[in-house]
Parts: sequence; C-alpha cells; structure tokens
Amino acid sequence: MQSNRLKLESLLLCLSALGLPGLARGEATFKVGTATVAPGQTQVSIPLSVELDPAEGLIVATELTIEYDPAVFGQTAVKVVGPIDRFVPMDQSTYEEPGNVGAAILWDLFGNGRGIESSGVFAHLELCVLDTAAAGSYPVAFLFGAKRRIGGRDEVFTVYTAEGATHYPEL
Repeated sequence: MQSNRLKLESLLLCLSALGLPGLARGEATFKVGTATVAPGQTQVSIPLSVELDPAEGLIVATELTIEYDPAVFGQTAVKVVGPIDRFVPMDQSTYEEPGNVGAAILWDLFGNGRGIESSGVFAHLELCVLDTAAAGSYPVAFLFGAKRRIGGRDEVFTVYTAEGATHYPEL
C-alpha cells in the first residue's frame, strides 16, 4: 500500500510542478456545463467535460480547480463518472480564496489502461443554490491556477496527464 501511496504523491507532485516554463499546452479542452436553477434549489449537478483530440492519447490523471460564487452556491463537490483508481477531493478549506473547489483524479494508478479516451463528461460539480441567492446568471469555470493552503504547495493548476506528459488544457 505504501508503494501506491508514493506513486499517488509522485503523480500529484508531477501534476503540481506547473510553474516550470515549457510545459506544453495540450490538445484537450476542459468545459463546465450550464444549469438553470432557482434560489434554494438543492441537488444541482453541472457536467464537467473534456473535448479531446484523438491524437492526444489516453488521459490517465487530472488535477483541477473550479471557481464559483460562494454567495450563490454552497455544498460544492466534484463527483467522478466511471471507475477510477484514486480520487482526492479538495473542498473550500483547501484553498486560500473563497469560491474554489477541486479534485485530483487518477484513472490509471495501477497500469490498468483506464482513462479518458474520447470527448465527453468525466465528472459533475454537485452543489446547491443558497436561499439568499438573487436571480441572475452566475459563472462557474475551471481556473488556470489557485492559491492553496495545503502543505508545501502554494499554488495548484488545472492540468492533465496523457502519454506520459503533463499538459495545460484549454479552459
């Protein structure tokens, strides 16, 4: 078990090493879907999807951060679609700024060949709309980077790993 934990920590460290110049922009685009909701509505699910160029290869891991308006939305969480090897949720307490939620998702920690191989929904952002929310349109979006309160890592970026390399997606 220790070996798998080290693999996870190594992969997450690799994913977080984005401050390095020369990290390639990948051929994948991450998108947040939309939803029409009312104040006080619970159990809202917004799809998180990827548009993937088939030449990009299998996406085996991602670390992502999503930004939302904390005066409008509450009880936010990322929920993954399909089988995975490891999921690390990152709730609001992980981030310096209010209105951030994220996750690290590993489909292929054990060499099983799982991952994202084509465009589609890979997760959902689940949330509720606060009773005090005013009517209006409120953006929910992937963030390129965010300040974090987690040991040894001041900042995290939205990235994915495919074909042995880590990339920034289009957002």
